[in-house]
Amino acid sequence: MKTNVTLMSSDRRLFGSIIRHRTKPDMLCLTDLQDVYNKLQVRNSWDVRSIQNILNIKLAPENAERLYYVLKERGLIDSRILEFMEECHKLTLIKVLKNKGLYKMYGRGDKRIIFASPDIFVLAALEFNPQLYAKTIVWLTDNLIYNRIGVGDENNMLMQRINHNWNPDGEFYKHVQRALNYIIFNRHETGIRNEASSEELRLLEKLQNNYAFAIDTGFVNDKEDLLLQLRQEYLKKWMSGDNRIKSKLQIR
Repeated sequence: MKTNVTLMSSDRRLFGSIIRHRTKPDMLCLTDLQDVYNKLQVRNSWDVRSIQNILNIKLAPENAERLYYVLKERGLIDSRILEFMEECHKLTLIKVLKNKGLYKMYGRGDKRIIFASPDIFVLAALEFNPQLYAKTIVWLTDNLIYNRIGVGDENNMLMQRINHNWNPDGEFYKHVQRALNYIIFNRHETGIRNEASSEELRLLEKLQNNYAFAIDTGFVNDKEDLLLQLRQEYLKKWMSGDNRIKSKLQIR
């Protein structure tokens, strides 16, 4: 599983809009946050506010000071507060954050999007509105990223077991990945796991671990047996009781 991706999970939904979340480095999309605030500002007659003003050392020096102490605690800054503030006044706070890899821009013109570290995102959310801040804090205490890492680890373990025991061709691995997606999501498409919720990732991690264990213990005898077990798991979840639907999974 790729580690440097942009998550579009439903767990990152903010007032109806999904906030893009890059996993490596860990960054949230400030452009999406600004768009959400702009909509709420019109609807609720809030004050007009912008990321640029929030991170402007001349307009809001207290925000630069707040970020300094957070970054200092994280070991990302080794200078003194006066040196940091002087550097921000000389270069601007945004340029200083860029130089430290905590603020990144992609694209140009109307297509430009901005990502920043969670610390910067939280500060911006707090400065925008307490409601945005509350949502963001809940996000950052969930298990989305940790579950995604767990899914990647368990996926590697399962693929290693398959390779060690049966050494199949490349197409077989694709069949397994496709089947796993169908079991969890009842569909398969490129990048689908990047849209998964924390709970869906937890279930996928558990599923992969179970099949790796089944291979180790001999409960699954060969690769054809594995495909059969996957299909049975899919039918059990999606073709029983109130969840009965038309089967979409096709496994050779």
